[in-house]
Amino acid sequence: MPLSEFTANEWKHLTPARRVQQCHRMAEEARELAQAGPDEMRRAYEQLAQTWDQLADQIEKIIKANN
Repeated sequence: MPLSEFTANEWKHLTPARRVQQCHRMAEEARELAQAGPDEMRRAYEQLAQTWDQLADQIEKIIKANN
């Protein structure tokens, strides 16, 4: 399944560790889209990728804090 078809409903059923993986996968997809786009779109996709990675980092911190 292409990552862009991932739904919020599917997100609800992921474990925290799987959410981290999904965030990184979404970040990678955004980076790939950034490489193919014009400058304005490239910056937006790069920012989106960074946001996905930040979310993954926050989830990882919560996981570590709860263990």
